[in-house]
Amino acid sequence: MMEDDEIVSGYVRHVDRVPVFPPSASREELPSVLTVDQSAENDDCFWAWEAVTELIGSDPERAWRLLLSALARCAPGHEHIIGAGPLEELLGLHPRRFAARAADEVVHNSRFRDAFQVIRFSTEFTTVEDANFFTDTFRSSGVPSELLPEWRVAESDES
Repeated sequence: MMEDDEIVSGYVRHVDRVPVFPPSASREELPSVLTVDQSAENDDCFWAWEAVTELIGSDPERAWRLLLSALARCAPGHEHIIGAGPLEELLGLHPRRFAARAADEVVHNSRFRDAFQVIRFSTEFTTVEDANFFTDTFRSSGVPSELLPEWRVAESDES
């Protein structure tokens, strides 16, 4: 098994190779800005992204620690790449597990807040109840209203 620092180092190198989107880019513009070829053939650190992504399902606690470490170590301005990738997936798949910790990070960690603000929350992989729990936890934790997540209700949940 790979050591955490090895994975974080590789993941940070991967993240820091992705072009930074313009500061004026909106959430809607983000997907088109990030249409860079991040395939394994063009990135010798793509394995680290794969390792982090795999951990989201198999060991979400470890993935959380690795993502926080990567946020602390990535180049300034690259936080959105972590937010719009594995962090989005982690919080979307495990909203109850990480709601309180994410709320604390949003309030106290500016780099986490920068990553968090590009996340597109959806009930595609969770329930509406879990999404409501996540948002309610943020609200009760004193997260400012402009930072409360807005969850898009997936089509299968709309009835």
